[in-house]
Amino acid sequence: MVPREIATYAAFSMMLVGTANAQRTITVTVGPSGQFSTIGAAAASEIPGNSYVINIDPTGVYLNDFAEFGADTVINGNGAKITANMPPPNEKGLFWTANSLTINNLSLIAEAGFGISQSLGGNAALIRDQSSTATTLALNNVLIEGGQDGVLTGGGNFVETVTITNSSIVNNGAPNGQTHGFYVNDAGTVTVSGSLFCGTNTGHHLKVRAASTTISGSIFYIGTATGAPSECNIGSASLAIDLPNGGTVEVTNSQIYQGPANQNGSMLRYGEEGLVAGLSNTLDVNNTLFENLKPGVGNHSIAIDELSKCIVPVTGTDTFIGTQPIQPPGCVSGTSPAPRPSPPPSAPLPPPTPGAHHIHYHGG
Repeated sequence: MVPREIATYAAFSMMLVGTANAQRTITVTVGPSGQFSTIGAAAASEIPGNSYVINIDPTGVYLNDFAEFGADTVINGNGAKITANMPPPNEKGLFWTANSLTINNLSLIAEAGFGISQSLGGNAALIRDQSSTATTLALNNVLIEGGQDGVLTGGGNFVETVTITNSSIVNNGAPNGQTHGFYVNDAGTVTVSGSLFCGTNTGHHLKVRAASTTISGSIFYIGTATGAPSECNIGSASLAIDLPNGGTVEVTNSQIYQGPANQNGSMLRYGEEGLVAGLSNTLDVNNTLFENLKPGVGNHSIAIDELSKCIVPVTGTDTFIGTQPIQPPGCVSGTSPAPRPSPPPSAPLPPPTPGAHHIHYHGG
């Protein structure tokens, strides 16, 4: 009997004869009764120039289902879970792409055994995106858990679009300090909304080198799991948000909780590796809570950190509890008292805490 993957691929090949120059959108199914039994087999059938929609049957078991996508792809997970407990054969990641990739309603989970050696980089990702063109990487209702890197993107020449929506980036990072929950290289835009970041080991929850970054309605737990969902480890994250090359940044209606296992005492850092010539640089942080859950001697905390040099003045209205608001202290565009911000819609702020500072930074 001819395996169904081979038969399906042959059928696609015959269908596409004589239409090499016509882009098609092709929908395939993966699962126990699908056209393909694995996502990897579906990805291997892709022909560059076409685009694909892969619908996954959530009743299937997908273990070590490594996939390299050769064309623009949308994956509808329908609640399916993909697990990996061995090193990726390509030494890159569970999913690899250099094309546009949208993932909806899917869990990607690394278990013991997943990863690559330090000599190979120690940075196997659950999603490895090596696009350098104007592609899109979009995660919608996706769980990324347990990778050496959660998501790792390559050089985008400031043209790629990355979006993270209603997703959870949980318990990623290797102890080498060079891996992160979600790392975005030089993309054009990064948009994060309604998402959870927690449990990162040593590195940063979210590290972004994009020209423009927008974060809204999201929650970060760094070095703590107090009040976090049960799937969150304490971790030892260095930063909640790292923006090492600056850019145009807006953070709104979000919450950052810091605990004693945080590595370096800062929550958000901006511009510490130098700005990129020709890009605009602004830092607007609004209606966001920065709370140090364990203030005290020996646990100095900084909410928004530009180190020793004011790279751009901070604007916005925010709440700071148990933490120094800004470093350096004068790096603001005006100050005046302001009320506590409204709670973000994704998760309500806690009741008012004695000692909270409500500070408004405004232009002008």
